[in-house]
Amino acid sequence: MNTDVHSSNIKLIYDYAEQAIKVVDASIDRLNVKLGLVFSLDIILIYFFISIADITPFLHCTLCLILRVLSYHFLIFSLCFCLSGFKPKKSGSLILPEELIGKCFDLSDEEYRVVIIDNWNQSLKELAASRDLTSIQLDSAMANLALSAIFAGVSAMASVLLG
Repeated sequence: MNTDVHSSNIKLIYDYAEQAIKVVDASIDRLNVKLGLVFSLDIILIYFFISIADITPFLHCTLCLILRVLSYHFLIFSLCFCLSGFKPKKSGSLILPEELIGKCFDLSDEEYRVVIIDNWNQSLKELAASRDLTSIQLDSAMANLALSAIFAGVSAMASVLLG
């Protein structure tokens, strides 16, 4: 009976670890989509700011010029955080099938699952760290994008009010 409980627990842990990897991987995919959206907004805003700079007379207003330059800087910072977020990161080790055959040929099904669970445990740690770093980079990119939009808006209002 004890062997059946042990086997059942290993199967449960194996299934849980497999599901946890899928959840963390899906979370990373969602973060990458959001990073792509922020990156696209950055590019669109840069294009918009460049095209509007030709028709907006802000050079006579020193405050407007400073605000516009700050807006550009925050857009560039946002782009840098996005690009940094897309940088490949370590995402877990992989046991090749030939290694499993060499190491686990004489093991029972439960012992074989334990070897895989140990590997998945390390992979989960690395995936979670990668997800957390990408999340921080996304938050930073969005904060810089928001600051850029605020400075651009204040610059436009100052240009109208002071111009």
